[in-house]
Amino acid sequence: GLLAAWRGGDAAWSEDDEALLTAIADQSAAPIEIARLSDEVRQARLVADNRRLTEDLQRRVAELEELLRIIPIAVAISADPACEVIRANPALRELLGASGPTASYRGDRPDRVPIEFQRDGRTLHPGEFTLRTAASTGRVVSPTELDIVWPDGRRTTVLASAAPVLAPDGTVTGAVGAFVDITERRRVEQQLRMAQRMESVGRLAGGMAHETNNQMSVVLGAAEFVL
Repeated sequence: GLLAAWRGGDAAWSEDDEALLTAIADQSAAPIEIARLSDEVRQARLVADNRRLTEDLQRRVAELEELLRIIPIAVAISADPACEVIRANPALRELLGASGPTASYRGDRPDRVPIEFQRDGRTLHPGEFTLRTAASTGRVVSPTELDIVWPDGRRTTVLASAAPVLAPDGTVTGAVGAFVDITERRRVEQQLRMAQRMESVGRLAGGMAHETNNQMSVVLGAAEFVL
């Protein structure tokens, strides 16, 4: 800092005056220097905090990337409300038979995955896809069964759910969805139902045979009596 002093008239500064001014300057310089050093410390702390926050954010992103890579559940993430660009983890790319870092649905661009999504036998249009429904309504989509129909007629049944991604002000900025392949479970359930039906048919046939045998016994007994 700068400290200036002046006196009126033509009289020169005495030695005592100069000593006094020097003492005053020394006393004033200390707080100014402390303030300057304090500001430098504050700036250094801000830089350190920002660096620490950046490193922590990068670590969390890396952890999330690794989790998405190894998790056996298919996950789709979109960073835009229209869900035009959908990032897929390896499980989803495998489920959809897609390649590359992103996978998209059929309908809007020629590079879409050539499959259809059906619910209760009805083909869904792009606006009804789980991810887009969550983004357009701003609400969580509860687990729903969907069928993925392949060009060769194969069907894959998945349990699909999604949730919107919201900004601090509540604006929808995208959506995230999860898809679980339950095809094998549905096949086992169908086989179990078929086995239960066959068991019921067997019991019915056994009961009818038993009743028929009883009636035949009566007929044969009557015939022997007549003879």
